[in-house]
Amino acid sequence: MLFAASMLSPWVREHRRDVPYAAGLLLLICTVNLFLAGRTILGAPSHQKFRGVSEYLLEHAPSQTVANSQWNQYPFLYYWNSRNRYLVGVDPTFFYLADPQRYWLWRHLSDDQTTTCAAEHCTPSDLRDIARTFAETLGAKLILTEHDRNPNLESALRAHPGIDEVYRDDAVSLYRIR
Repeated sequence: MLFAASMLSPWVREHRRDVPYAAGLLLLICTVNLFLAGRTILGAPSHQKFRGVSEYLLEHAPSQTVANSQWNQYPFLYYWNSRNRYLVGVDPTFFYLADPQRYWLWRHLSDDQTTTCAAEHCTPSDLRDIARTFAETLGAKLILTEHDRNPNLESALRAHPGIDEVYRDDAVSLYRIR
């Protein structure tokens, strides 16, 4: 605010007659910004959404790697349970920069696909089973999905003979790879 005041002072001195109009415009901009910020906060997911699955992981699978299907699940999962490791954390860009092939294996899961490969676009010969790939290549024997964001993946995981659903609530499911 001090910087803005010091930079705008010469303009204000020159345009004293226009200041009331500028103040009105600034007030309008601040009001719109306040309204949009409030709407964003009300639309944000509840921090309680991942509490149940996090408590389950603490009790039944401490210190194991979890393949979280969406990168923005991480802050909530870590908030409730910092003992487990999560495949994708703060930003998927870091994952991509560290190992692009592993990133694409995860990204197909995130995009609600039922198979995966180590490239952006999969050819039929490149397709791999998600369960085996996640267990062997990524070291994750647990897959976390959200019902509303991963319906195709959830159907495939439930039908897979090597996977068991070990936790389910209104928002998420956790699958264990045998």
